Amino acid sequence: MSYGCFNRSPLKTSVIVQDGWYMDGHTRSPRMISISDPMTKTCQYSRDDRYADQGCIGCKNKSKALEAQTVS
Repeated sequence: MSYGCFNRSPLKTSVIVQDGWYMDGHTRSPRMISISDPMTKTCQYSRDDRYADQGCIGCKNKSKALEAQTVS
């Protein structure tokens, strides 16, 4: 079994979020802005993989040093 993050493509560096409203008399429309993506881009299982999760073996996003430890 593998996870949805298994060999996923790189995450985006920016995201579009709502920053208030434009008021136009009787109607309003959302004001959208682009911000840098605050999510970490690294694999979080690689950070503390003390359980040797079998669902992560072979994933390109996992740290190679930890991959070697879980296989042996």
